[in-house]
Amino acid sequence: MTKATTHILELDGLSFSYQVVNSDTPGTEPVLVLGGVLQGMHGWSIMERHVLPHARLISVDLPGAGESTPLRPEQDMETMCRATEIIIDDLGLERVNFLGYSFGSAVAFRCAQRRPDRYARLALGGVPVRISGKLIDLWMRGARRMLSGDANGFVDVLAEMFLCSDTEATLRNRDVVRQLVKRMTLRAVTSSAHGFRTMERSVLENLDPGAG
Repeated sequence: MTKATTHILELDGLSFSYQVVNSDTPGTEPVLVLGGVLQGMHGWSIMERHVLPHARLISVDLPGAGESTPLRPEQDMETMCRATEIIIDDLGLERVNFLGYSFGSAVAFRCAQRRPDRYARLALGGVPVRISGKLIDLWMRGARRMLSGDANGFVDVLAEMFLCSDTEATLRNRDVVRQLVKRMTLRAVTSSAHGFRTMERSVLENLDPGAG
């Protein structure tokens, strides 16, 4: 496995970090990846064999992810974008290729709107274009369970949010996938002191990628 180096930075009282895995044969700008709300910088090793033949791989623990401190109430998406720009500056780069997934896609899109000159290419996956009223209602039901100390009940509700519940749809390994998602989510929420609050902000705050 290629050795990774980790760097810790600060912004407005927040501590956040990023990890770099170097490429022996870089042919394009480094690839910066930003994942879902509880997905930290150590969850991207599966991409190394695809990216490293072409570019360095940079993964991020923005505020609220991994060991980074969470956003304060008055801080928002603009703070996340400023943190991303600080990472690019710390690396001494003019531009990067930017991959954002799930919650990370909303952040990446906002960053590209804010400073398009910093991003050579932009790829988005699992884009949360709109958080529906039904999803918010599910979240509030799950949040009540979490706040009452029922973490497993909370994860049961999240599975309803994340997975297809249509019993008429044909899904391979439906039960296996459901158990795996529940187990991974429970670990992610309970392993971080602020995981629940970080997820709550991602659901209840407006992430609509406006302006086209």
